[in-house]
Order: sequence, then C-alpha cells, then structure tokens
Amino acid sequence: MPAVARRPRTETFKRLRAASFGAWTALACSSPPAVAELEATGAAAAETTAMPSDVSAADGQSDASVQPQCVTDKDCKKLPGTGLSPCQVRVCQAGECAVTIAAKGTPCSDGKACTTGDVCAGTTGGAAACTGTFACPTPPWKDSMCVVAKCADDGSGECQYANAVPGTPCDDKDPCTLQDKCVAGGKCGAGQHKTCPDDGNACTLETCVTTSSGGTCATVQRAAGDPCADGNPCTEADHCDAAANCLGSLISCGPSPSPCVLLYCDAVKGCSNKPQNNGAPCNDGDPAPVNDACSNVVCAGTP
Repeated sequence: MPAVARRPRTETFKRLRAASFGAWTALACSSPPAVAELEATGAAAAETTAMPSDVSAADGQSDASVQPQCVTDKDCKKLPGTGLSPCQVRVCQAGECAVTIAAKGTPCSDGKACTTGDVCAGTTGGAAACTGTFACPTPPWKDSMCVVAKCADDGSGECQYANAVPGTPCDDKDPCTLQDKCVAGGKCGAGQHKTCPDDGNACTLETCVTTSSGGTCATVQRAAGDPCADGNPCTEADHCDAAANCLGSLISCGPSPSPCVLLYCDAVKGCSNKPQNNGAPCNDGDPAPVNDACSNVVCAGTP
C-alpha cells in the first residue's frame, strides 16, 4: 500500500471516525464476503490516521528535548540555588539559565547577626562580596557604654561583648562631670567636676548642681563655724559666721628678742620686726638704773 501523507490531527480524527462508521455500515448491509473488504478498508484507515506521540520536526515544530530552559529570569529562580553565594543569581540568557553577579547595592544576607543592611558589592568576576554595616545591639546591662561589641572571632557572625580598655571616653550621665573615662571592670568612672566661677567669698561655695536643663552653677552658703580663710596673714582660726562672713582673731608675734626691737604683723608678710630708734624709752629689767633708753638696739639705763 502506498504511503499516505500525514494530515493535521483534527482532520485525521474526522476521517478515522467517518471511515469506521462507513466500514461498520457496510458490515451490517453486506454479505459475508464483504467482511474481508471491511477489514482491508479499516486497516487502511488505521494506517492513514495513526497519531504520533510527538510532532516530528517535519511538521515545523521543535522536539521536547530541545525546548528552551527558560523564557524569563523567573524561570531560573525555580531551580535549586545550591552552591550559589548570596550575591550570585541565575538569569535567563538565550533560553539558558546562567549564573551572574548581582548588581551593586542588591540586598543580600551575609549570614551574620552582627551586621545589618547587607548589600552586594557588585564586583566583577568570581563571587561578589555581601557586606553589611556593623550593628550589634547595645547590651541591656548597666554601664554598657564601657562594653565593646564586635563580631565573634570564630566567624559565626554572632555579637560578642568585652570590657572597654580603661581610659576609653564614656558618659556617666552626670552633667556636672567632664571627661568621664572607663575604668576597670567595664564601668564608667566620674570625670572632673565642672568648675564654677568663684564669687570671692570664702564662706560661699560655687558648685554645679543637676537641673532639668543640665549642670548649672549655683552659690551655696557654708554653715556657720565652717573653717575659711580671710586672706589676712595677721589673723588665725578663721571661720564663717551666720552672715557668710569670714572672721579671724589677731595673731601674736611676740615675744620680742629685745626691748629695743618692735614686733608687728604685716598684712602681706605676716609677723615682722624693726629696731627702735636710738633714745627710744625701753626697760632693761634692772630696777637700779634709771632713764633706760635704746641705743643701737640695746636697752641701757643711767646708773
């Protein structure tokens, strides 16, 4: 039997149905010899209408084995990502899925808890680096400003904490201290007390007090009886009174080494002495002589 050209599937199906119907009609109305003719006709129809499992290349369609692997990038994302770095992605190129470097700034994850905002570096060639900004959370315990956070040395990406080196600047939250520094044990030590202008009164104290607006200088009166210094070298036992005055008692500069040497207190130098003028009356302590007088710092009387 000559080969029969294939027809489109729909047309072939119609012809098969018609051929089968005609053949069975002939069987019902014909004598026994027509059975052989029917079988031959059915065989010819079956050969003519055989439907291939796949459309051949002769029909102008591609075989399933050469179908494109992808049409869009989304098709490639369905493939397993095993072996890819965080900044490697699969894209569709000419129907094939290929691995390429993600664009610079593409969000990624470096797998480290100690970083945030991870993005791809976008370098060309090889696996681009995925890096983030160091962002370990502040520890919840007190004086945490003297505790240093870092990414774990073991490469796990976890946050580790250690005491800051003594001398590291910190803030003890006291507005009246300056230049606070960390001390041993991860604590923030108080710095220098804020200096306030002196009003010149020895019985008042200018100090920094904490207010709602921060550290403010204030003048505080010392208690009565508190020691003070009036700045006068000729007084002693200086103390404050109830009116914030600094008072002291005059000091004694004696005894004099000679009746002809005058002792006195100088407001600058303190106790000082000076010789009496020649002829100045004095007392040499001898009751016999009279008219005692100084002569060259010596006290002598007339017998």
